[in-house]
Amino acid sequence: MTNVGNTCYLNSALQALFHVPAFVHWLCSDNSHRSNCAGVNGSVKDVCIICAMNKTFKASRKNRDTSIKPLLIYKELQFISEDLEPGQQEDAHEFMCYLLGSMKESYLTSYKDCMLDSYSMETTPLNQIFGGYIRTEVTCSQCGSVSTTFQYCQDFILDIHDTSTLDGALAAYFSEECLDGDDAYWCEQCHRKVSATKKFSLEKPPHVLCIQIKRFDIMGEKIDKHISFSLRLDLTRFLCPRSAHHGPAPLKYRLVSMVIHDGPSIHCGHYTAVAQTSMGRYYKFDDSLVQAISSSVVLGSDAYIMMYEREPAGPSVPQKSAASTTATCAVNGQKTSSSPQAPVSHKNVSVVNHRQGCGSVSPIYTCASSPSSAKGELTSSDSMAAQHCSWDKPSLGEVSPPFRQSSSKCKRPFAHKSCCPDSDVTANDMKLLEDDSKLLKSHTGNATDVESGFSDFYWFAYIIV
Repeated sequence: MTNVGNTCYLNSALQALFHVPAFVHWLCSDNSHRSNCAGVNGSVKDVCIICAMNKTFKASRKNRDTSIKPLLIYKELQFISEDLEPGQQEDAHEFMCYLLGSMKESYLTSYKDCMLDSYSMETTPLNQIFGGYIRTEVTCSQCGSVSTTFQYCQDFILDIHDTSTLDGALAAYFSEECLDGDDAYWCEQCHRKVSATKKFSLEKPPHVLCIQIKRFDIMGEKIDKHISFSLRLDLTRFLCPRSAHHGPAPLKYRLVSMVIHDGPSIHCGHYTAVAQTSMGRYYKFDDSLVQAISSSVVLGSDAYIMMYEREPAGPSVPQKSAASTTATCAVNGQKTSSSPQAPVSHKNVSVVNHRQGCGSVSPIYTCASSPSSAKGELTSSDSMAAQHCSWDKPSLGEVSPPFRQSSSKCKRPFAHKSCCPDSDVTANDMKLLEDDSKLLKSHTGNATDVESGFSDFYWFAYIIV
């Protein structure tokens, strides 16, 4: 990609995203959005961010020997965020967050008449790809009561002051904390401040794990130290104990792309990207210059943003059975774990923040599994990206949770029969799901897509009075 004026941060962020198979598969096959977006065939100023990203990606794949100018994105910087100034050096991670946020807003525009609550807005395809949930448990040292909270997390911002490895930074991120003294915990059972322990774990792991290494201090100066990492990452030890459905299958990720910053501070320097192709080769993207590099060079890089994609589970673990019990869903303003063993009490469950936040080479994607279907009309190059994508839920173009503001008296979890055959689903429950499908059909125009949306995403719900 050509640098059109201090846009190395933009070029690097786009290259990192364009080498995430699940993201590209959704971007190229989201027929739901394209059929409802008025700007698909419009002029540059009329193109929405999702459509702009789609066209930019396709342009980057047309010719291996020609770099492109990402003007469709560059010209929309002020629309993406008022904090982004054309021609000014920006932070690559900040830009990526603004970009994904703007894409989510564009996606939800099609559902503006559905009166979605804030939790349902966390279930867009982008949330499905990059998002996960962190469970926080605070245990009172006096009475032993446990307060459980959940927080949606799209990226992991890791402190590196006291470690020199990525594993060490992750261990510190999920480490147990002691609350006492000025930080004592107010226990609602004891009705006073007491000492307590706070534990963190992964309630719902993201499909694509985005990691930002905190390389800049509060003054913007660079923390210039090498953080060792591996091309594959095992997060099994950070899973919530309730996630026993994973069984022996480990929670492993592989590095698909990353962004590197060279320079003394956040205010000056240069951004480049590194990504892997289907042949296993790594390439460095330095604006319009692209060159092959070895894995040893990759491992010796001082990464700033790292994109890890989850590896598919082994053949002995059915994907749908696991997915049907892992989702944490939110409907009508309430959040719950979908584990079928027992309903989650909402008495001490809430959502809080966790630890402050939380080309000239045509990319070809590879993974062990391929989607069973792909919606939308794909070009031959798009099909190649979709064919090797590891995302195992093809209905990414649909928002699957119920949009109904229910007056039902049902207060227990229910599930689609195909998601959890052993669940106690009554005829009334199925009627409610059919009503959801009819409501969704009015917005998507395809009843089959809606029905597959429920079975593919395995969403469970609480109907709240």
